[in-house]
Order: sequence, then C-alpha cells, then structure tokens
Amino acid sequence: MFFFVLHVIIRTFAKNEILVIVAMEPKIGDKMRVSPQLTSQSDWIDGEVIDVEHNPFTGLVISIKDKLGRIFFGQSRYFVAL
Repeated sequence: MFFFVLHVIIRTFAKNEILVIVAMEPKIGDKMRVSPQLTSQSDWIDGEVIDVEHNPFTGLVISIKDKLGRIFFGQSRYFVAL
C-alpha cells in the first residue's frame, strides 16, 4: 500500500481567485538540505531523511543524517528537498 500526505494551503486573492499550494511530505531515504540557521554551520548541509515526526506542538519535524554521520533535526521550514 502506498500512503502519502498532502499539505494543502489555500489562499484567496482579489476577484475570488484561489491558489492551492501542494507539498509532498518527505519519506525516509529522501535527500534533503538543511538550513545553516538550524545547524549553526556556514553552508547548507545535504543529507538523507532518517525520520519524519508529526509533533502536535511544533508541526512536522524532520531528521536527516549527513555523510559525516551527523544528525540534524528540526521543523520542516528549515529543510528543502534536493
């Protein structure tokens, strides 16, 4: 079985136009890049998703592991897909 979650944000504009933005939730094994704001490093760090958690207080939390074995985790706003 294939399960996936779509996060849908609906915004209304002038003249009753609606823009729907759909973003796929990352899966374990996906490649992502984490922001320097989260890692305190000078550049973005690439890694592989090792965990995805739905936290009721902070929202979607993603954990990645880089090629050096370091693990970074945080809110999804600090991550971008490669």
